[in-house]
Amino acid sequence: MIKSRIAVASALLAVAGAANAAIEFSMTPALVTDYDFRGLSQNDESETLQLGLNFKVDNGAYFGAWASEVDLNNDAVWELDLMAGFAGGDSNESFGYDVGAIFYTFPSSHALKDTYEVYAGISKGMFSGKVWFAPDYYNEKSVYAEANAAVPLPHGLTLGVHAGYSFGEAYSHYEYVDYSVGLTKALGKFDLNVKYVNSNDFKDPVVGRNAWIASLSTTLPWRK
Repeated sequence: MIKSRIAVASALLAVAGAANAAIEFSMTPALVTDYDFRGLSQNDESETLQLGLNFKVDNGAYFGAWASEVDLNNDAVWELDLMAGFAGGDSNESFGYDVGAIFYTFPSSHALKDTYEVYAGISKGMFSGKVWFAPDYYNEKSVYAEANAAVPLPHGLTLGVHAGYSFGEAYSHYEYVDYSVGLTKALGKFDLNVKYVNSNDFKDPVVGRNAWIASLSTTLPWRK
């Protein structure tokens, strides 16, 4: 745990130390019918509010925090994630990239261990991919690889397609794939998203879930 705190704290300090760079702040509240994380419900398939705070530095660095209610059949009632990273390149002209770290915490919980992941991603046009690595997920290593596409459609619609794969030591008994397909509709200052989510255990096809999930979000401050 000490190593994880040092890693994320170092990343935050590195971003904060981006000398004399302008910082842009945004806040994204969202109402969701389920907190879905890599194909699995983190809130007992019930609705909840979520909030993200983001600081973007004009040199490409960024940092932020994200929070949500959780219901994991233990003493955890909410989750707080801290993140820092660096994004650069141009996905329209060539390729974009994104590297960083995220620290998952469950304040007041004695049942869940705080952990962290480092990640690296690449994007090209409407396509993107990312690999997440946790070196100490309950004393085991875990990897999550994902591919995504965001296809613009007429009438303010965007088709979102996602596929992910969880594997590594932590998932040696239940490696699984998750995927989703959904539509996002721009409604003025708000975004309405409806998606179908499915997850399946590679070693036991009966295990998994499928669900329809909806969310309504906006990003503040509103700009013209």
